[in-house]
Amino acid sequence: MGEIKTVPALVKGETEVRPRGAVTWRIGKVLVTAGAVSLPLAFWLFFVTVSDGTHALRLNPGDMDFANGGLAWGVATTMGVLILPFVWLLKQPRLQLTAGALIQVCAGFAIGELQSRLGAASRPGDTLTLVDDLVPHMFTVAQATDEAASLWLARGVIAMLGVGLILMIVGAARGYRREEHSGFSAGNSLPGAGALTFGLLLLLASVFLVGWAGDNCTATPLLASTCTGLTFNGVEYYGILTHTDLFDPIASLHAIPLLVAGGAALILLALWWRRRATPGLCLWITLYLAAATFFCVVALAGVGAVSNHSSALGLQAGTWRGQTGAYVAAGGLLVAWLALVSLWYATLRRREPPKGATAGG
Repeated sequence: MGEIKTVPALVKGETEVRPRGAVTWRIGKVLVTAGAVSLPLAFWLFFVTVSDGTHALRLNPGDMDFANGGLAWGVATTMGVLILPFVWLLKQPRLQLTAGALIQVCAGFAIGELQSRLGAASRPGDTLTLVDDLVPHMFTVAQATDEAASLWLARGVIAMLGVGLILMIVGAARGYRREEHSGFSAGNSLPGAGALTFGLLLLLASVFLVGWAGDNCTATPLLASTCTGLTFNGVEYYGILTHTDLFDPIASLHAIPLLVAGGAALILLALWWRRRATPGLCLWITLYLAAATFFCVVALAGVGAVSNHSSALGLQAGTWRGQTGAYVAAGGLLVAWLALVSLWYATLRRREPPKGATAGG
């Protein structure tokens, strides 16, 4: 005969306690999330059109070779997205608030770099040097025109992050306490963690080690150092260049590889160190894999563009063909997606019961 399950009832005169700052806190987190996701999109638009009398170029601050280089701009515009999961997955509000503050710091650095670099590009007579051998690599600014819509959008993202962080602070000050995260802990590893790790390592190998397109190359597989060709960021550049004029393709140089590598590293850290599966963790991995899949599709489009229009794109004449990078990436993503399905299934089936519940007989 099974036990009768009971749930706690409110005693007469007792009311359910709801933290006063909960709504304010959650609105703040949503605004911080929207700002962090929008930041790389907004900051990789074109911000200024410059001319030297012969060439007219639309530029993003990441195109400009300053003392701290394009890498600093890539870090500043992507770190917010990498920090964002901690705003939702950490238990203690003070740690979530710290993550939100770090996102704001990165955004502040990005807007500072934006103003500094645009200032340099807007002074007639100054010599401007571009990164990664862009053509022309150096030229003297004769005229510059800011693109006001991009500037206002970037400032709007910064304002959104600031308002969100303030609301989080207000919510914490009004007595918000941490939320409980349902899920289950694993003693050794989580279901699908090994396969997911293998898939992510394959993905990283395709981004940093394996070639995606080569000219007159017969080596298989094509590694970055064995043949004249293009790795992931090269074909990603041409994929963006040939399919949209809204975003600067130089984002493929540092920003997109940083997002792929940084996101994978954080996921592996959560899988093997935290060892706790929650719907939030599964959602984070799902969004990461969706973004990584999209980047790989863009890179594959770049392979097609290079193979069919190499001369028009300024590449050396020859027979450009796709190489093993796309296959390695596809295999890694397939393994990772299948492992994620297993992790989702285990998470939804093995959630820890809420506090106060009793096990049935």
